[in-house]
Amino acid sequence: MAWVLGSAFYGIYFIVSFPMYVRLDEDVKRRHTAFDALIESLASGMAVLFLLDFVRVAMGQDMTFTLNRPCKLDPLKTCPPFAGMRC
Repeated sequence: MAWVLGSAFYGIYFIVSFPMYVRLDEDVKRRHTAFDALIESLASGMAVLFLLDFVRVAMGQDMTFTLNRPCKLDPLKTCPPFAGMRC
């Protein structure tokens, strides 16, 4: 299951980034500047972020994490490696 999900999420990167690279590499009629490359790379990164988040929401995955260390929940407690020190 992890391989399938990992491959699907990696495919999202390919779906978004491949058209951007083809556009930069194959369009000989238009001269691309470094600013164009920067804007397109930022745009493709944001599109990947949105697609990954949409897939996460569609899968029903929650973004909450439980903390297993009590010192992170209560700053008055200390963790064993940091005995005597506050977290």
